[in-house]
Amino acid sequence: NASQLSAYRSRVFAIAEFRNGSDVDRYLKLLDDYAALVEQLSETMAEQRKRGIRLPAWAAPEAAATVRGHAEASPALVVAPDRVIELGPGQAGRLADGVARVVQGRLAAAYRRLLGDLATDAREGGDGIGIGQQPGGTDCYAGLIRLHTGLDLAADEVHAIGVAEVERITARIRDELGVTDEPRYRQRLTAEPST
Repeated sequence: NASQLSAYRSRVFAIAEFRNGSDVDRYLKLLDDYAALVEQLSETMAEQRKRGIRLPAWAAPEAAATVRGHAEASPALVVAPDRVIELGPGQAGRLADGVARVVQGRLAAAYRRLLGDLATDAREGGDGIGIGQQPGGTDCYAGLIRLHTGLDLAADEVHAIGVAEVERITARIRDELGVTDEPRYRQRLTAEPST
């Protein structure tokens, strides 16, 4: 998923050390894998689209903004000269050329494709919310309820239980705090936060 992209940049690429050709090879291999991860996001979206599953139109612009942010952070993958001082000129040049080839080539193309996929979803995606709107989503959600709760309940039953619990807990809090006029209580909290 897209959150891995920033984690890899900060936890792998930003701290990589370069002492010899093996370090250069490792960095270039990892960078290739990084581009493959971005490509996989598009491939996953394409497979989901074949099954009628797509990002809702309302969510696509925010997702595109996130992807654009990752794409714009790609120059951070280029290794600064002060990080390669232990390498000879040949290895440093091989690293610089290899990184430029992936960042400006394969990785940039993968981000363009992903942004294009998201633009399609922005135009053609639905307006629903949640997995239930997707083909097979209702059955999937029921399976997830059974998996995570051990209960054989419908989604609306789980929702009703949740609403009832919020009401019960809210009533208990009001009772314990002696709150009878909530709007007035909130005004007092705003005016006197230490209350």
